[in-house]
Amino acid sequence: MEARVSALEQTTAEVRERLARIEATMATKDDVSALIKWMVGLDIGISAAAITIITFVLNHAAPPRAPVPQILQPPPTVIVVPPAASPR
Repeated sequence: MEARVSALEQTTAEVRERLARIEATMATKDDVSALIKWMVGLDIGISAAAITIITFVLNHAAPPRAPVPQILQPPPTVIVVPPAASPR
């Protein structure tokens, strides 16, 4: 029984050493909040760039249409008829 207890005590010491090394490399709240800020900033930037690129591509994907020719109407012809001569 004594051998089992001493083996458990030795294992416990090793586990504590390993946990101490793991805790030293863990991220803190400041690290996580800075990472979240970067991620949100990148998401906004990438979204804006994607919308800009999609808008540009959609506006320039099809060739521009030729302008529709305007049919010019000649100005109306106004005929001025002199008044009829009055009988004397």
